[in-house]
Amino acid sequence: MQGACIVSYDIFDDWRRHLVAGECARRGFRVQQSMWVVPIRSTIDYRLLTSRIHNAIKSNDRVLIHVPCRRCLRRVVHLPRSDATFQTGDHLLL
Repeated sequence: MQGACIVSYDIFDDWRRHLVAGECARRGFRVQQSMWVVPIRSTIDYRLLTSRIHNAIKSNDRVLIHVPCRRCLRRVVHLPRSDATFQTGDHLLL
């Protein structure tokens, strides 16, 4: 598995939200207040990320981890457009 995943969340507790945001910040970059793009270089990276997030949350929290296919990932557009581009593995996110 190689590419990137999109992590978005609605976590009620500030401390748990901080733990999840910190895990995402160590690995990827924020695109919205509660949404991150996280590069995935291997299945182990993906399992470690999901495991750490799972251990940080409670049953009333909501987390979505989406792994788009390569074709979909190449079609991501970041609006409003800026001069900044982000390199994620072999995918370019605008």
